[in-house]
Amino acid sequence: MKNQIIIHNYVPHSVEVINNKGQKIIFPLNPEGKTARCTFNTTQNGFLSGFPIIQNEYGEVTVSDANGNITEFPEQKEDVFYIVSALVANALKRSDCIIVANRRRNIDGTLGAATGFSFIN
Repeated sequence: MKNQIIIHNYVPHSVEVINNKGQKIIFPLNPEGKTARCTFNTTQNGFLSGFPIIQNEYGEVTVSDANGNITEFPEQKEDVFYIVSALVANALKRSDCIIVANRRRNIDGTLGAATGFSFIN
């Protein structure tokens, strides 16, 4: 028997996942009131054709709740995944941190539903 996969939404907005034809919402992931955040600094690391090369240095990743309480990001657990921002995913580089992938644009040009997820290693 397969274990049930749990996906937590650690971004401050809902995430909709649709099938690849954009016809059916497979499931919405509403915000849970917990948001993962990361501090970072950028430093200039040279130039490429006259344009600066910027390097990001990531700081600690924390989770804040609706009351402003701040905790550490949870430890990894089997079959538990966290939707996070690309910034947080880059900082942690963990296999349980996922970002939405293949987002579709709404008619008004805003970002809409995703057709999948992606990892940053």
